[in-house]
Amino acid sequence: MTQQHNEDQHVVIHPQTLYFGTPIVLLSTLNPGGSTNLAPMSSAWALGTTITLGMNIGSRTALNLKDGSDLVVNLADQHLQKPIQTLGQLTGNSAGRAGHLHGTVPCHDKYAAAGLTPQPSELVKPDRVEECLIQIECHTLKIENDTDNHFLIIQAQALRVHAASSLLDESGRIDPELWKPLIYDFRQFHTIGPKLG
Repeated sequence: MTQQHNEDQHVVIHPQTLYFGTPIVLLSTLNPGGSTNLAPMSSAWALGTTITLGMNIGSRTALNLKDGSDLVVNLADQHLQKPIQTLGQLTGNSAGRAGHLHGTVPCHDKYAAAGLTPQPSELVKPDRVEECLIQIECHTLKIENDTDNHFLIIQAQALRVHAASSLLDESGRIDPELWKPLIYDFRQFHTIGPKLG
């Protein structure tokens, strides 16, 4: 058997980021005064009913979670790119975070600023995002720093999943052909294409 010659050689690179393609979520947490903070993030994944999240230590979301807030993982689809870009510039802290690429403009009501609608949750206190077609209410289980002490790593237990009926097949399951998540791929927005198999 002969091997095909491949002219596309691998080279060592030093990428600015290793965000190699994860769905964007809008994370709802409870502020100290009882209002809901809303923050976009793209470091989230699930295994079974455990959702793992990663975020900057100094964010309002991180502070809320360290204070004991539960959360809602609102999955964003391709239609929410503009509100997400608006939210990326805002912070629930009273002052912007100097030297950080995101969250530089203080904002008390992020829902209004981004043109999104709060929707009451059923099992946790933070509101959901009505415009997100999939919403997961979660209980915070574990919070720890990453090895470099730059980020928080959060594990949360999914308690209840809400899905828009327009995404469901005849058996009541989410139809992947109908769900088009917004994906953050090397700091660029994408969504998924047709099924390959």
